Amino acid sequence: MKPGIDYIGTSVGALIFNDEGKILLCKRSQQAKNERGCWEAPGGAVEYGETLEHAIQREMKEELNIELEILKQLPAADHIIPSDHQHWIPSSFICKIKGNKKPRIMEPTKCDAIGWFSLDSLPAPLSIITTIDLKKYHAMKDVVGVYEHETFNVGMKMLFKNTKNKYLVVLKDTAECALDNVKVHWDIPGGRVNTGEAIMKTLEREIAEELGIHTCIKGKLLGITVSNFANKFTGNKLLLVVYEGTMKGKEEIILNKEHTKYRWVSKKIAKNLLADKYPEYFLKTIFT
Repeated sequence: MKPGIDYIGTSVGALIFNDEGKILLCKRSQQAKNERGCWEAPGGAVEYGETLEHAIQREMKEELNIELEILKQLPAADHIIPSDHQHWIPSSFICKIKGNKKPRIMEPTKCDAIGWFSLDSLPAPLSIITTIDLKKYHAMKDVVGVYEHETFNVGMKMLFKNTKNKYLVVLKDTAECALDNVKVHWDIPGGRVNTGEAIMKTLEREIAEELGIHTCIKGKLLGITVSNFANKFTGNKLLLVVYEGTMKGKEEIILNKEHTKYRWVSKKIAKNLLADKYPEYFLKTIFT
């Protein structure tokens, strides 16, 4: 009986970053069990009786002769490889290498090249699970990384898509932007959470106030990021939580004074219009 083939296997992975913010990736050799030639974050199968953390430390010692400092655990995922008829449930960790030890290939039948890569210049092709893990990392990195000791205001956003695969964007009013001391910009509908308010109530209230829509359907969480704009009075950064949304029925959009215009636009145009407020990596994530 083989894990991942005869039954669902459990595995671990490590997203290892250096001080320059580059990630360590390994190229799977032609003798690897699956996804040969793909670049991926290193890892391997969990053995019976091991904890996940012990498994990733063992794998890194065996594969790269390094010891890790584990910073954060990513949510588990489904790693399904249809071409090899394999199914794994991996749990990956955000890590850095302990000490100044340099990784080196210890098992050439598993990987035959390693390298450090910027997140905006990754090699291709990436493995399925590394693609999934990097999307999760991008969605949460502002929360767990650079900004973890700062104070946030929280905004709830709903990205609407219609039956023609067009996305709804709204243009912020000039006076509203002046109050916040930011440039006039396009945005996703939604707003800030009031003290004591449940976040789902915030979405309902903001969509009703801004668009005059009372019958929308909330979809999955698309991601979490930090706005390019900050609160001019407190200096707090704005944490934005974005859900997908669908309008139910044929309610007419009626903008309030906060916005002057709305448009249904393609994915490409939406990314360009929203680039003032939202980080580039985040727009790539939610518009994949």
